[in-house]
Amino acid sequence: MRTVTRAGVPAAVGGPVRPGRVFAALLRFEALHLLRSPALWVAAVAVLGLRAYQTWNWLPDMSVETVGTVSTALLISATVLILANLAGTRDRRRGLPETLSALPSRARQRTSAVTVATAAVGATVSGAVMGTHLLARSILAEPAAGRFDGYEVIGGMAATALFAVVGVAIGRWVPSLVAGPLALAVLGCLCIFGITLWQGGWLVPVVMFHSPERGPRPSEAHAVYLMAMVVVISVLAALRHGVRAVPVVAGTVGLAVAVGAGAWVIRDAPPSPWLTSPRTYPPPPGYDYAAQVCRTGDAVTVCAFPDYQAWIPEWSKVVEPIATAVPPQARDAIPLIRQETLSRPYSGDDTRPTVNVWMTLPRRGAAEIQRAYLAGLTAATVTGLRNGRPGKRWTAEGSSGCGARGQARTLVALWLAGRSGPLLPAGGVRVWLGEGSVVAASQLGAVRYGAAELSYARRLLARPDARQRIWAAWDRLTDPKTSLAEALPALGLRAEFPIARAEGQPCA
Repeated sequence: MRTVTRAGVPAAVGGPVRPGRVFAALLRFEALHLLRSPALWVAAVAVLGLRAYQTWNWLPDMSVETVGTVSTALLISATVLILANLAGTRDRRRGLPETLSALPSRARQRTSAVTVATAAVGATVSGAVMGTHLLARSILAEPAAGRFDGYEVIGGMAATALFAVVGVAIGRWVPSLVAGPLALAVLGCLCIFGITLWQGGWLVPVVMFHSPERGPRPSEAHAVYLMAMVVVISVLAALRHGVRAVPVVAGTVGLAVAVGAGAWVIRDAPPSPWLTSPRTYPPPPGYDYAAQVCRTGDAVTVCAFPDYQAWIPEWSKVVEPIATAVPPQARDAIPLIRQETLSRPYSGDDTRPTVNVWMTLPRRGAAEIQRAYLAGLTAATVTGLRNGRPGKRWTAEGSSGCGARGQARTLVALWLAGRSGPLLPAGGVRVWLGEGSVVAASQLGAVRYGAAELSYARRLLARPDARQRIWAAWDRLTDPKTSLAEALPALGLRAEFPIARAEGQPCA
């Protein structure tokens, strides 16, 4: 005869119980106990909500989307570590040793059950949350660009399992409620600041920062390393109850695999972004400008890195309305749109004017500013306000710019930019690029203009005959010597806004 406790663990009443059935019951109990914890599901919902907030305004770049999702899933890992630590210290709490002594299970079995259950459940929940977000991003926020790496997700699940077994091991060896949070603080600092430790920083559970232009990450080797470390720490927790042959052999094999995979990680890891400049080493495959893919639409050519071809139509939508509004005799001034990395600016010898786009692309929110800025740079290049030659163009960031108030071509440039989208207010513009920002003098880049030019441009956009008037007087209107006041009659506009005098260095 035997009975069953409320925990689902067979109690020894009337005869022996098989150890395998006891362990299975313990495993089921620990798994259900963790799954019933509100803290775990609060963390899961928090990860989904936080990632949705972080990525809502941006088109998905899977090269960094996966890394960001794994990094955010550290919230689940942290929660699992604390819950596993509480389960690991259960045997030492007041009154529980006497209660547990009635069960037909030993401390070694309970430790193994807690270790396996928390690692398996934690990794499963973490993987499900990460997979849900990444699948939703790739389907609902298309077009997705970049290179998806599934080993990053596997590594994230292994990291959660590692946090779980660390919590159990600390609970068994240091049965203090303070030890778990302290271990969590140490692991958190390693994940945040470990990348600064040269190549050794890649041995932390999660490398949170990534830029695709620095090369592929050793995600496969890192996942193997983390899984081996899960075995090593699990064996360390089991050794609290004495030395046995099977755990020692498993721990030795796991340590050997961890050392080999760790050496693999260090060998293939890209240099730390905090300690090296990307200009000190060759660009990784696929991020060399010679490898870019160029597509020509009705009037404009866009070049992008191979992994970002899906975004070419998005950039073309911004530039095509401007290019088609340029008269045939000025089509040679339409710039080439080329994707550029922030840390490796393009310095080639394009024979035509160039406007650069970046490694991020917003879809709402910041999209209006970034796309308006792209339209403004294109329009300024077409009208000669910036020459667009690599290495010779005005630098928007940190530049006071040149003055273009009172010039007719400023009005034409704003009219062209307005055909693509809304015109931004006159003054400084901050363009968000995901990981950073560019500060420009105006929507036209390093070109300053005033309220009069902007107001006249809006008047011109409302005229149905604006295109015909501009085409008829294009050469005169884009001449730097033609003033805005002289151009108004030709454009069918009457003088109604005061034109301020140009300040600073005039745009040549």
